[in-house]
Amino acid sequence: MAQKTSFSPDQIHASETLTGCPEQSDFKMHSHVNYEIYCFLEGSACYMVEGTRYDLSPGDVMLMAPGEVHHVSFSENTPYRRIVVNFRDLSPLPEAVQEEYLRSFHDRAFGECNHYRSDLFADRNFRFYLGELVRSNDAASSFAALLSLLAALSGAFDKLRAAPHEKNETEASRILSYISSNLTKPLSLDLICSRFYVSKTQLNRIFKAMTGATVWAYVTTKRLFLAREYILGGRKPTEAAELAGFRDYSAFYRAYRKEFKEAPKKIRRPRGTS
Repeated sequence: MAQKTSFSPDQIHASETLTGCPEQSDFKMHSHVNYEIYCFLEGSACYMVEGTRYDLSPGDVMLMAPGEVHHVSFSENTPYRRIVVNFRDLSPLPEAVQEEYLRSFHDRAFGECNHYRSDLFADRNFRFYLGELVRSNDAASSFAALLSLLAALSGAFDKLRAAPHEKNETEASRILSYISSNLTKPLSLDLICSRFYVSKTQLNRIFKAMTGATVWAYVTTKRLFLAREYILGGRKPTEAAELAGFRDYSAFYRAYRKEFKEAPKKIRRPRGTS
């Protein structure tokens, strides 16, 4: 007898949202523990992911992996419409199958290959799958639509990665790269300013433009996700906090609860995630 496959009803969340007059202050830098697929439908906006800027046209798709810092920025106060799909994993599929579906999230560096023009897709079925996810109230149907969408994204990812393109390295991207490479080491505004020969005012201005947040908000967010990875790997919360660069456990504890809406504790990594 075939085993019945069970899908959790809260495994996937999809919505289409229209904001008539978007206020930039309502769209701050953030990251999350879920995978995110975003489709831009209407408005005048760009997307910033880990310091990389992507100008958006209607029909464009963005992918954000867990822990990848991002935010939307508006150039005009026009109606803003988008579809957002969030999902936590692809269980109960076997791990190897999950990894194949999630290549477009895992097989790249943060801030690279996030942006998909509609012409990268072999056909327009990806818009149909997005619509199915928004409309469906059935967990199994939603899961099937998500797998179809991820398969289409994998094909587009191969095209995107094969296309010749230059890495647009800027002062901001160099600073972000430096911070990401030194998260576990002592970091301070003075140290970063000295390393890149900029004043604190210049540094904060660069950061605000590229991430929509302060330097320290970015550092804290990245460290929190790194600590969560250590906890997922079996480390104790106190050890994970120290390894991720936190020097004060009480400050880490408060920040962790605020970011993840739960206390830091030993948790098991979902099957199929890295």
